[in-house]
Amino acid sequence: MHRTVTSNLGVGKRQQNVSMNAQNTATLRRHSQQMAALEVPSSPRSPGEMMRRCRRDRWEPARNVLLLLLLACPLALVGHDTAWAQDVSGPLTTDTLWAAGSGPYHVTGKDLTVAEGATLTIEPGVRVELDANRSIVIQGQLVARGEVNTPIVFTGTDSGSGPASWESLIFKDSAVDATYEILDDYLSGSIVSGCVLEYGQKAIVLESASPYIAHNLFQHNQTPFIPSPSGGAAISVEKGSVPRIFANEFADNHADGFAYGGAIYVLEADPIIQDNLFHGNTAIYGGALGAEIIASPIVGNRFEGNEATGTDGGAASLVSSTSAFLNNTLIGNTAAADGGGLHVCTTCFPHSNPFVLDNTIVDNVSTSTEPSEHAGGVGAAYLRAFSNNNLHGNTRDGQPSDFGWFHLLSEGYPEWAQNIDLTGNYWATTDTSALEATLYDGADSSLFGTATVSSPLPTEVVAAQTRVTLTTRKIRYQDVGDPMPLFLTLYNPGPARSVELALIVQYEGSPPTDFLPALAFPGAAQRNGLTLLDLPENSVFFGAVSTSEYVVASSQSGTWSAALFEPQTGALIGQLSTIHFELGEAVQ
Repeated sequence: MHRTVTSNLGVGKRQQNVSMNAQNTATLRRHSQQMAALEVPSSPRSPGEMMRRCRRDRWEPARNVLLLLLLACPLALVGHDTAWAQDVSGPLTTDTLWAAGSGPYHVTGKDLTVAEGATLTIEPGVRVELDANRSIVIQGQLVARGEVNTPIVFTGTDSGSGPASWESLIFKDSAVDATYEILDDYLSGSIVSGCVLEYGQKAIVLESASPYIAHNLFQHNQTPFIPSPSGGAAISVEKGSVPRIFANEFADNHADGFAYGGAIYVLEADPIIQDNLFHGNTAIYGGALGAEIIASPIVGNRFEGNEATGTDGGAASLVSSTSAFLNNTLIGNTAAADGGGLHVCTTCFPHSNPFVLDNTIVDNVSTSTEPSEHAGGVGAAYLRAFSNNNLHGNTRDGQPSDFGWFHLLSEGYPEWAQNIDLTGNYWATTDTSALEATLYDGADSSLFGTATVSSPLPTEVVAAQTRVTLTTRKIRYQDVGDPMPLFLTLYNPGPARSVELALIVQYEGSPPTDFLPALAFPGAAQRNGLTLLDLPENSVFFGAVSTSEYVVASSQSGTWSAALFEPQTGALIGQLSTIHFELGEAVQ
């Protein structure tokens, strides 16, 4: 097959990679001073200034908080008198307070269980030590809210030099979920915030539970060697959990054995993963993040120096997932096989088919010598959209390798699924030969579909966009009456704004039809066939807009479309989001 690469624009600038050293004391103190003096301009003067501000506001303040936690940790880790430790175990059946100035609290003997109907409140500055293989099991409510200079510390009884020992904070289905106001501001329910969680086997485990997890430092956690993919040394999210995981730092966490996701592992759940910092995490698959069967958004995160030691996804791997992967930065990650930056599973069923928009994916590495299966930057076989990304400097076996398109034509999907349009990305070059050298697709092997590059951007992308994405779980639905859940993501990385949302469905051979969903969005109002929404600053909304049975007889395919408009002018905001789906007998 022939790959199409056209160019009519000039050469852009390479983005410089500035590495971070979280262990440098001078840097920590400097960050604390910057945080105290931080002022956000009300109206940036240029797109470049806006992006610098957006990036700083999005994750650097969170990083500053976490760096201050590191400074405060020695105060929490030393100087306490173990003779005053309070041994705790068994069930807590009434509301309990672990007060500042008391403790440390020593979980020993049996797991500590917070019974249904009870609340355990932990004050800032409290240190919690757990014996080997001991956990705190939350069936009721946990409120653990540390502060910048007085974090709550969860650690092992003999931590600091050895491997992970204690097990987890385990949130059960009966645990009280977090609630929010104004879309994403914490209001009540279970919360883990302003904490240091270290030397655990899986620091937090969510089993059909949805606490708010924000502004924490997860470090030196390590799963035991297990022959299964259930990893996530920092956070394991399973069984339909829908937490918000916001502005945390994940450093030096490891999923051992065959476990996925060095820091976070997701299985059949939909966490909103926003504005986190991942560095120095490892796993055999998905060095920092391993996500399996997830539709929720992954936005505004930074992945640096993570590694998939055995297979794919140095920063992240998406398996059977349809997430909106938006406005993330992936720098200097490594994989033994595909996707030194991002791996979108090429062989799983149902197929992964995410949106990949507004990301910076540079200087990532695949150490594989096999070009027909592995890419240094991004490897994928199905994508809903791929645009407005910075993608350059990635290598496989020392050679340029930014993008690999591994869609097997033998699977028999229509042309819209076989091929990918890569228009509107920044490659740090507009030279046709250089672009050819950094792509792998059907032009290199007749087994695969085609990746088409036209009009590469002349300068790097510096500002993320307000986005709407719409997706189904699968590409193909087999049976008449087969339920087709539809998932909506709204992402506003900038200042608060109002938008009008339009949704349209069209089946083959039928006219388009407006669809007005009943969104669980605060203050949503419907008018003139549109839904009016007020998006807070740096906000994310995710939800199922319909679980009805939309598959109908006599149709072989259809499309869903979503768009955002300015309420006053009616101007389109960003790009139209359109997805295709297939109906009928065939593989998923």
